[in-house]
This record gives sequence, structure tokens and C-alpha cells, in this order.
Amino acid sequence: MSLNEIAEITGTTYDTVKWTFQKYGIPRRSRTEALRLKRLKKLPPKVDIEVDPRSLDYTLGHLCGLILGDGYIYKRGRNKNYFITLVTTSETLKSVFIDLVDRLGFKVSIWTRRNRLSRKPVFYCTFSSKRLFSFIDKMKHDPKCLAEWLENNSNRMIGFLRGFYEAEGSLYLQRGRYLDLNISNTNVGLIEVVRKLLDKLGIPHRVYSYHYNSSLKKRGLLKGKPKRIHTIRIFGLAAKRFLDIVRPTIKNLDGNTHTSKS
Repeated sequence: MSLNEIAEITGTTYDTVKWTFQKYGIPRRSRTEALRLKRLKKLPPKVDIEVDPRSLDYTLGHLCGLILGDGYIYKRGRNKNYFITLVTTSETLKSVFIDLVDRLGFKVSIWTRRNRLSRKPVFYCTFSSKRLFSFIDKMKHDPKCLAEWLENNSNRMIGFLRGFYEAEGSLYLQRGRYLDLNISNTNVGLIEVVRKLLDKLGIPHRVYSYHYNSSLKKRGLLKGKPKRIHTIRIFGLAAKRFLDIVRPTIKNLDGNTHTSKS
């Protein structure tokens, strides 16, 4: 029961209940426990959906999700060469990206550098295509157009969700039992697109927004304004349903989870 609910039952205010808890040393549950208690006991009906991971629509959706999540596009040279790049630390995701691009008839060039802090290798996977450059650029700056392109096409929809989650997602196993799946991005338009797709698939979720690098600003390590990040969180059975439908290559239940004691 929340403090607001206690206040409503006792006919007092939230501040009064909070003060009483503090005065008598009554323990309160953590934020993680509160979120866990709000998990839906019964999920909405599961949506039956069939996809072909080798289809062109699925491949384009998957590639689009990866680039909009962990990639970027740029032009270079007098002849205006158009490049599309995925940045990843995952050997598995690098191989997936190479396979996707190969299916579209392009060749990937890869160069590696070391992360300054972790010293882990970072892979920059790049290929050139003017048509795909224009396509991804349009989808990035016009989320409404992206939503229309994904709508009513299950291969594009699931492919996009898989790519975007593989790039921007994380999976936690709270206390070794409770699934907590997150998808984060600074582009609120992309987050809204993902929300609509989750609604269509019958996957309950919540969205939180915060300044993820405000601490760097205070320490003088960041120039400009702190960016605002938007996070979709999916819990418990809903997270399991997401993984069953999307079937990501990484960040899944095959040992690719973070463990938290909170």
C-alpha cells in the first residue's frame, strides 16, 4: 500500500503520513519493490504474430532499428559519399550487422579502437548506400513516417523492435527472480513509436524521463545542457512476452542479463 493510499484511508495528507513514518522509524519499501508490486497479475491477450527473419521487410526493419539506436549516418568528400555506421562493443551484434548488410548486397568495412575507460574494443561497422542513407535520415527526423512504415507489417515491426532493443536495451534480473527490461533513447519521437508497437503487441510498459548526465554537469565534465533520456521499462511476465516475440540475439535470457540486488 502506498503513502497516498494510506492517507486516503486515514483521512490525512501525504505529508502527515510520511512524517509519521519518519518519526516512528517505520520502514518503507524501496522504489524497486514498489514497481515490482505494480506488475500486472494478468497480461492482456497475447497477439498472434508470424514473421520471417530472412525476408526483406524484416531485414530493413532490423537494420533501421540498429542504426537509429546505436548508429549514425554522414556524408563525405566532393562526390558526396553516403555512409551508414553502427557502433558496438558486441562481437555478436557486429556479426549480425554484417549479415544484414550482406543480404542487401553491400559490403561492411570495420575499424576498431579501444574505449578510453574500459579499454574494451569498440567496433565501427560502416557501409555506403545513398538510398539507405536517405531512407534512414527521413525515418530519424520524421517518427510519424517511421510509424506509418512499420504499421500493418509484422516483419518490419518485429525487426525494428529487435534492432532497437539490441542497440538501446538492457535486461536486469532483480534479486535473481524478477525481469526488468529497459529501452532508452534521447529521441522522444522514437520512444513514442516503440510505445505504439508495444501496445499493438499487448505488452504493458511504463515510461520515465530524467537527465542522465546531470552529475557530469555538476562536476564540470560536460559542456552545454544535460540531455534528457526517456526510458521504457517492462517488468516480469510482460518482459518475458517481449523476449519471446522479438527474440533478440543479445540481451536475452541466455545468460545475457545484469543481476541486481535492489
